Amino acid sequence: MTLALNRTDCVLELFERHSDRILRFACRSLPPNEAEDVVQDVFATLMRVADLEHRRITISYLFKIAENLIKQRRRQNARRHELLTRLRQRRSAAQREAPVRQQPRDDDRQLQDALDSLPAHEYEALLLIVARGYGYDAAARALGVPVSTVNNWKHRGLQKLGDHFRPARAHL
Repeated sequence: MTLALNRTDCVLELFERHSDRILRFACRSLPPNEAEDVVQDVFATLMRVADLEHRRITISYLFKIAENLIKQRRRQNARRHELLTRLRQRRSAAQREAPVRQQPRDDDRQLQDALDSLPAHEYEALLLIVARGYGYDAAARALGVPVSTVNNWKHRGLQKLGDHFRPARAHL
């Protein structure tokens, strides 16, 4: 129990002394909200360092952790951007090929028509959150917008899809 308290005290002391410098360092490469996340991640990473209580942690060590986390974020953002680009290309290709393909069942066609009627941003928000299972934070980062915007796009997209199918159900 004392060991955990000492570890926590060490990280807290390092945070109080160096978090401002780490934040300024991270802000050179990232937007402020992401830079703040990197600062938190730096000190969360420290909690996992073996024998932390017996090590001398320097600011340069903290900068190196931050640098690695920034590189990791850039790689993740690049992968997300690549995924979104491929999804947009597939959607465009599917829309171009639709008349050539064999006619899908009525339900599939109605769903595809409803999805095609959505604006691209609502379609992408639904795709990431509902179909791919992204969390709101991850979807917001992938789309480059605030979480509240992603939530609104998803809500509007679902509402439009529901409106698209309501008249068909009324005739049953």
